[in-house]
Amino acid sequence: MESIQRIFSKLLKELNLPTPVVPARKEGSVEKQQKDIQIFKDLLTSNLVGEMKVWGGNFDEEQWKEAKAKLPDAIKNLQQEAKEKEIKAYFDIYAKVMRKFLDAHCMAKAEVKTMPFKTVYMQKIPKIDQTDKGMEINDKPVGLIAELPYQVERSCAYGEMKDKKPLFAPIIGSLDLTWSPPAQKPAPDAKEYVEDVTLQAAIFEAMDKQTTVNSVWRYENYGRKGEPICDKLMENQDLMVAMERVASEVDIKEFKGNASVCSLFYAVDGRTIVGVVDYEGVQKNAFEAIFKLCAYLEDVPRAAGAAPGGAAPAGGGMVTAGGQSSLPTWTEEELAKQPQFAASAGPSLPTWTEEELETRQDKFTGGGGVNLPVWTEDELAELSKSSGAQGLNLPEWQDEGMQECPKCGYSLQPDWDECPVCSAKIERKAAPAQKPAEKPAAKPAAQKPAPGP
Repeated sequence: MESIQRIFSKLLKELNLPTPVVPARKEGSVEKQQKDIQIFKDLLTSNLVGEMKVWGGNFDEEQWKEAKAKLPDAIKNLQQEAKEKEIKAYFDIYAKVMRKFLDAHCMAKAEVKTMPFKTVYMQKIPKIDQTDKGMEINDKPVGLIAELPYQVERSCAYGEMKDKKPLFAPIIGSLDLTWSPPAQKPAPDAKEYVEDVTLQAAIFEAMDKQTTVNSVWRYENYGRKGEPICDKLMENQDLMVAMERVASEVDIKEFKGNASVCSLFYAVDGRTIVGVVDYEGVQKNAFEAIFKLCAYLEDVPRAAGAAPGGAAPAGGGMVTAGGQSSLPTWTEEELAKQPQFAASAGPSLPTWTEEELETRQDKFTGGGGVNLPVWTEDELAELSKSSGAQGLNLPEWQDEGMQECPKCGYSLQPDWDECPVCSAKIERKAAPAQKPAEKPAAKPAAQKPAPGP
């Protein structure tokens, strides 16, 4: 049965209402979020170039009233009349939560100098969770996102687990992202992908996805080593100290999961998108983390052939920061196809299905080979009873007069002086002496009667 949350997400699209991933914003309107905007501005100090652009979350009363009036028709269009009462109650709860979300949400764009990136974005991104108590909101999380004009070898995540040290881990397979690169790919120095706010939202959303969290868990189980990018970053104590200051969801008491991703860098089209989220809303820690992470990414392996505006070839080699070539790498999907390439280079051998093998017992001899006789188990049993069956005339072995070698136990013929196996000298057994034929016992003479007187 389809959940109420899934049904409601369809209704939001039908009614064109804001969501946490696509919130409603108004440029220049940040009266309720002025404190967060000022903190971000103070962090940049003399590095800020020009004026920041700012946007504030906007809860439009009229929009939500009109949506509530259209709700019955939307439910009918989706053929969910049976759940109309439940959906309407959920709508009222969602409206209250989104008011809190939009009152806290804001975004700022700042161009900077003497930093690893030329533009950095700040977003206040409250987290909405579905708990046993209902829909709840954490309005503290703040995210920072920037773009680097080169492509690292592969996308990676930074995560924290309960009772384990945090780590960088490679994304296994493709990053689960609700965003696709544009068909026309401008060079990084011409236009930044991160200008697209849907990409920013997709990066922050990807941190919460189970597939991303699973990549962290799997790398932990692999022994936390083997990927050059991650190994190099984790060896950097200055970076790791800064990353560990960032609060992940694991640090929140209400968090029921066992792992949380609070940073991600995405390699695409000759550029790298870097995002960091602090779930306690401490911008200073998040900014220090993204600054140092972007700075130290200068020294990690980069994708081969990742010229500006072009994606790295799949499965290609990598080039380190020093310009030296290294071994080629493959994704899981490419490795899955490798057996097909290997098989195509070998000889073309015939194959049979299990059904063919069962129905054609002479499959291997029917192609012109030696036609050997075949017996069933019953026939073999009959053969064992009769040595002459099927034309087999085998002599029966007679064990008369044979003796065993005292050294190796080999059976010897009576006239052999030496064992043919161990060359032991054999003493012939004397032929058993024949007993003289016993004479038949004399019949007792018949007694004569005693003479009379």
